[in-house]
Amino acid sequence: MQHQHPLPTPDDIFAKLNGGTTFTQIDFADAYLQVEVDDEAKELLTINTHRGLLRYNRLPFGVKSAPGIFQQIIDSMICGLEGCAAYLDDVIVTGRNIEEHVANLEALFKRISDYGFRVRIEKCNFLMPQLLYLGNIIDATGRRPDPAKIEVIRKMPHPTDIAQVRSFLGMLNYYGHFISEMRQLRAPLDDLLKKNVPFEWSAECQDAFQRAKDVLSRPTHRSMG
Repeated sequence: MQHQHPLPTPDDIFAKLNGGTTFTQIDFADAYLQVEVDDEAKELLTINTHRGLLRYNRLPFGVKSAPGIFQQIIDSMICGLEGCAAYLDDVIVTGRNIEEHVANLEALFKRISDYGFRVRIEKCNFLMPQLLYLGNIIDATGRRPDPAKIEVIRKMPHPTDIAQVRSFLGMLNYYGHFISEMRQLRAPLDDLLKKNVPFEWSAECQDAFQRAKDVLSRPTHRSMG
């Protein structure tokens, strides 16, 4: 049950929201479980329990191919819709003004109805001047890193092994577009990941680690596009 449909990158998503002035976030109720699977897939989704063999009739969480399958369905659902982007079940709608936003939202809800999805209205956010989305605060002026995420990075102690270096660099890289000097800043830390290089946290590594956190902690902002 392998599936290769790619997930969109944050940059791809934010580009679709460029020019928006207000934002709506749609929450799907039990998103994956709203997707029925065919008979062939059901055979692969049989599990052994104390009550005997049970078979999923709907797409369960935890299946490796589930995100790609669900993303493909959502991409098909929103295809051609203006001011609309989605990362899995996290769907955002926008518009250059309220009238356009509402028209885009109505078009999306028609598609949702056509595809037979249900949304959790009480958890949706409608016509908001700003939203937290994919680790960014988005508004009419663009996007900036979520301060809570930056605070987590800022408070991180220095890595003590390669796994922690990779984890730190992964978080740093996610916000790399906000840091023009990213390659130079992370160079000493990247050197620790080279093959057959023993882990040694040098003064140069500590300086790079601290400077990267300091730079990321500065107020920063960029456009959606």
